[in-house]
Amino acid sequence: SGKLNASLCLWLLLAQLLLMIHGFEDLVCRVIATICHFLWLAVFSQMSAIAVNMALTFYRITPIVSLDAAARFKRLTIVALTPPMVIVAVCTGLDVGLTNGMLKVGYGTSLCSWISNDMETIVIFFYTPVCLSLVINFVCFVITLCGIEKSTKASSMVSHDTTRSERRKCVIYTKLSSIMGFTWITGIIAAILEYPALWYIYIILNGLQGFFIFLSFICNRR
Repeated sequence: SGKLNASLCLWLLLAQLLLMIHGFEDLVCRVIATICHFLWLAVFSQMSAIAVNMALTFYRITPIVSLDAAARFKRLTIVALTPPMVIVAVCTGLDVGLTNGMLKVGYGTSLCSWISNDMETIVIFFYTPVCLSLVINFVCFVITLCGIEKSTKASSMVSHDTTRSERRKCVIYTKLSSIMGFTWITGIIAAILEYPALWYIYIILNGLQGFFIFLSFICNRR
């Protein structure tokens, strides 16, 4: 899980850095926007890979958990990066006119590092994969919580320290939610309702996502 978390941090860092690039020629902007689109999709795919890995670990699913750590990381990384590659390949084909211009993605047209501002394009090629990823993450989150509840009930029967156990579970749940991208739900709601206050919450929470991951998984005793 440590390598998966590190990969997520890498994709997130690169994606956020590319969003700040502007002022280049059209061709360069299209390339940057294509890479940035891939990186953001990779961020969500990596979150889902982490969520699936946690769910499988807590429920002892043998086909993947029985693999050694390196093989599991390699397999989950391939599974995580394949959907973004396919989506970006389709988008690139649409952009260069392989479909007679029926639907243009518009890499680098509105912003140097992003796709067009057309809502239909954004919904199809960004919000839909993001929502699918969040659904997967939520299901895996629930499965993981069930596994944690079972293990803590067994341990609490031995230790009888319920207060400490509940506090520990609260910390674990907060850590899990920080790495599964649930804060992005505020952005989706803000886009639908067009409520300015939600945009501020969305920007603050997601701008600090890397910081939250650092506090949860790096800044600890281990």
